[in-house]
Amino acid sequence: MSTSDRSINPGVERFGYQRAGTTTVEIDSSHLVMLSHPVEVAGVIRDAAAAG
Repeated sequence: MSTSDRSINPGVERFGYQRAGTTTVEIDSSHLVMLSHPVEVAGVIRDAAAAG
């Protein structure tokens, strides 16, 4: 989840994710976290694949 998102309010995102019961990882980033933090996003994907 992008904590500095200006397209979707991060508080609204958190509420939706919590309501859905999902696991989230927060990264201080703009809306397109995969472009601004590709290494961190790849790590999250690797961790999820290994767990699962």
